[in-house]
Amino acid sequence: MEDLNKTTNATIKIDSEKKRKLIRKCLRVMEEFKKLDPEMPLQQMITLIEVALATEEGITVSDLAVRVGNSQSSASRHVAILGDYGRRNTPALQVVKATVNPMDRRSQTVKLTPKGQRVIDQLVEVLAKEV
Repeated sequence: MEDLNKTTNATIKIDSEKKRKLIRKCLRVMEEFKKLDPEMPLQQMITLIEVALATEEGITVSDLAVRVGNSQSSASRHVAILGDYGRRNTPALQVVKATVNPMDRRSQTVKLTPKGQRVIDQLVEVLAKEV
């Protein structure tokens, strides 16, 4: 809560109509995630965004765990669900691809798939629209 209080004290003054428009934009972003998976947890959303922010070489599952604030096992599970293995017998989302590092088989590098890039492009389009 301390971080929230710091942010609140430094809040930029925005008129109520613009604030409503920004909140609607946030809602549209969440609706884009909902199209991908109606039950997608926030941690998976953040994982997908962190993969999108990574370099062309991708990001390791270990680095994802740190950036998202998860354990290594949780990060691996999120990558699996976003990649090749669905949860609760659902189809996999196939928006990321994890590749085993041939030099260290314990390490995996994660990148967006073409489908994942399309999802991110849709999110950017929603965010780029005028408020």
